[in-house]
Amino acid sequence: MTARKIFADLLRGYREQAGWTREQAAPRLNLSESSLEKMERGERKPQLHHPPVFDEVFGTPKVFARVYEDVVAEPYPAFFGPNVIYENKAVSITNFEMRAIPGLFQTREYARATFRAYKPYATTEAIEADVDARMDRQEILIREKPPRLWSVISEGALHLVVGSVGTTGAQLDHLLAVCDMPNVVLQVLPFNAPDAPVHNGPAVLFEFEDEPPVCYLDGWGSGRVADDPREVAELSMALKMISGCALSPSGTRARIAEIRKEMTS
Repeated sequence: MTARKIFADLLRGYREQAGWTREQAAPRLNLSESSLEKMERGERKPQLHHPPVFDEVFGTPKVFARVYEDVVAEPYPAFFGPNVIYENKAVSITNFEMRAIPGLFQTREYARATFRAYKPYATTEAIEADVDARMDRQEILIREKPPRLWSVISEGALHLVVGSVGTTGAQLDHLLAVCDMPNVVLQVLPFNAPDAPVHNGPAVLFEFEDEPPVCYLDGWGSGRVADDPREVAELSMALKMISGCALSPSGTRARIAEIRKEMTS
């Protein structure tokens, strides 16, 4: 049974236990009746703001919150699930990526080419499921209260042709649009940046409203959560140093545009 089905069954079960029809329950849960029906059938994915409301209305401390985390993580490899859970509830995200465009900024075509190169023997259906899951992550950037995102990308990732020149060019165009997002600060770490502490690879720092910060360290088909305060502090400092060595946001925009022009010339 999938996590979404479990969430749906819990919602329907607690509603029926309370003796409410969907018409009676919907306003209590801040849902329309049709949305409640779809969620009880597992046809609509719950969002970040739903579990706290459901737990309060039904008197089920963190029951829906815990299952919701499983719903969020379910479409992804087990090692990457924690990253998506933290991503979904963080108020601030700081990351560094040196190998490719971060998943939160990828176009569908770029993501598809990335997965196809990484999984050459996978079926089309499996690749499309991976692409859909990656696109689903990007909803956090346009929701009502999006996280603040500060991202540094190594310049080498911008020069790497993924799929085709056309696919990569469109991806660079999308990055230029990302530069205009009010909740995003984007920087490029240039090839000639001195003293940048990048030898340990990609890292993400997540900060929350009411929980200590944690980091996620990405590897080849693996990942690790760092939650020890000393290690988190060290990683946070490293990310600040990388940002300090990177181009300014305006310099980043100019460099992306320059690479885009070079790619099509």
